[in-house]
Amino acid sequence: MYATKEYYDPERCRACRGKCCAIYLPIEKGGSYPSGWTWVDEWFENWFEAFEDSGAASCGIEPLFDPYDLLFDEDRSAHTEVYILGGDPGYCQYWRYDVGCLLPRKYRPPGCREYRCADWLRDLQQANAI
Repeated sequence: MYATKEYYDPERCRACRGKCCAIYLPIEKGGSYPSGWTWVDEWFENWFEAFEDSGAASCGIEPLFDPYDLLFDEDRSAHTEVYILGGDPGYCQYWRYDVGCLLPRKYRPPGCREYRCADWLRDLQQANAI
């Protein structure tokens, strides 16, 4: 394992409701899926590798859905099932509305532990300007 600079503010994250976890939602809709990224398989694989490398894929926490299943969900039944389970198809498969990330911190990919949203950075800049 390697050292990372982690950021964690449970109160802020709870209030935000996990916008940074919208990894399958396009940026134009408030998510983090990059504009113009045409290789969805590559995007998924990058996240699957991150989950594998962090230990998330083998820590005993089951993801709410498989993003690949949603790609070909013509009748939207798989999408409906994700909502019933408390998740969102545009969000990480380990995210749920009522609790946020289902993964213990030590099993979250580094990108998840190191991330600070724009609101957080703006507040930090304002605090440092005082």
